[in-house]
Amino acid sequence: MTTERRVVRGLFLAAVATVVLLGPGVSTARALDPAALRALASASSGARNADPGVLLAHGPRDRMVIALTFDDGYDTPVCSALVDELMATATPATFFPNAVYVAGSPALWRHVAALGFPIGNHSTHHLMMTSLPFDRQFSEIVSDRLITDQVLGEPTLSVFRPPYGAWNQTTLAAAGAAGYPIVLNWDVTFADSSRRPNGSPWPTSSYVRAASRGTNGSVILGHCGSPIDLEALPGVIADYRSRGFTFVTVPELFGLPGARPMHFPTPPPSAMPPPRHIDPRRR
Repeated sequence: MTTERRVVRGLFLAAVATVVLLGPGVSTARALDPAALRALASASSGARNADPGVLLAHGPRDRMVIALTFDDGYDTPVCSALVDELMATATPATFFPNAVYVAGSPALWRHVAALGFPIGNHSTHHLMMTSLPFDRQFSEIVSDRLITDQVLGEPTLSVFRPPYGAWNQTTLAAAGAAGYPIVLNWDVTFADSSRRPNGSPWPTSSYVRAASRGTNGSVILGHCGSPIDLEALPGVIADYRSRGFTFVTVPELFGLPGARPMHFPTPPPSAMPPPRHIDPRRR
């Protein structure tokens, strides 16, 4: 099968996935409209002749910055609490939800986007990409963008994170054809899948230590839905800040077009700690 035919087949599969998750109506008509599919193919960096995506695991090592990233979105209440913690601590982060979760909790993800957190692509169904042919990988990436952009009502970040961090040359080719020049993994994680032999979690301090091993330009993997990550997050933020690191979004880390610092609301006076009295004799 030629690359052109694989792209067309992938676009059709993406349209079907979009219809299934978003339901009938305008979404269906828009997803299956041939003109829309042709426009999408054209917009996907030329699709047939696009350069493959470039795999990265961290940013430049010359600045003391850290990028927190959170994948998936399988537990809406935990995700919401995690976003609240980021806002309460004025901590930038970037989210990579699967479109199946975005479609299932549209209000949450519109809220996340409205707060200014960048949202990237993590595929629609969280499948092992390396087990899929080009057209299926391509459709997983494209349908995620179709669904998430439509739910949010605005374009998402052109950065793709493969599920499980699994990739091959086909993944890079599919990402590039879908308009994603960066395929982003990580160099530090919360290690939230690690458990005691009996299956229970380790103490929260263990996960804080794991996520605090980053250095200049590190990308930290967490999960939007993991209670472990939610419990560890305040300690991780405090640890990096105590060492002089600044948190940035993925667009800021890589200097992507349109990247801008997040702005957090100033807490009302009643919520701010009283000014500390400093004895001038002790300066």
